[in-house]
Amino acid sequence: MTAQLGYWKIRGLAAPIRMLLHYCDVPFEDVQYEQDDPPGLSSAAWFDKKLALGLVLPNLPYYIDDRGKFVQSLAIMRYIAARYGARGGSDLGHDDPQVDMMAHAAMDLRNAFTNCSYGSRSTEDVDRAVAQDIMPQLSAWDRVMASGRPFCTGDRLSYADFFLAEHIDQIRLVLPRAVQRHSALLAYADRFFSLEKIQVFMRTPLYMKWPVNNKNSFIGAKPAV
Repeated sequence: MTAQLGYWKIRGLAAPIRMLLHYCDVPFEDVQYEQDDPPGLSSAAWFDKKLALGLVLPNLPYYIDDRGKFVQSLAIMRYIAARYGARGGSDLGHDDPQVDMMAHAAMDLRNAFTNCSYGSRSTEDVDRAVAQDIMPQLSAWDRVMASGRPFCTGDRLSYADFFLAEHIDQIRLVLPRAVQRHSALLAYADRFFSLEKIQVFMRTPLYMKWPVNNKNSFIGAKPAV
């Protein structure tokens, strides 16, 4: 069977999984659910189908292949790295606890960005969230990458890099001033997106620059005017 990746019609949490599948040469169907436009912003496209897919704990993103049905972003990425990572000459760190640690730390950054994007109701809210929740994490990651390592755990590309680099890119699109002083982190993201197979991915229909977030977000659903 052809694998299926299901998620909203945005970058969000699915973008690093789409990249990872492409990097590992895994054909898959990119199933996208689109939220309705304002004022309704209905999520029925997903909620009307979520219980019919046979998922134990229905959620987005989900991944279905000939071995099972999976939810939770990092679990999906770790599974793909374990099954297919060796195709590129590396196992992508699926059995390395240091890689898992970095992936979960990157999820903390992603969650801070998500809370800012969907929880804010004013530019003041955004500024407060950036200062209190996002900037400290960006500074910590910048110190890590300033050590000279090419990837987040050292010399080896891992599944954690797909998640971290993608969300650094999302943040610099939506909140460019938050990232602009973190030169080591920006250089890391540029290095990742310069990888040949990632460059190829970005020329396929699987890649989207916008929207980063869903239509009910305060920021990130479309470029700032």
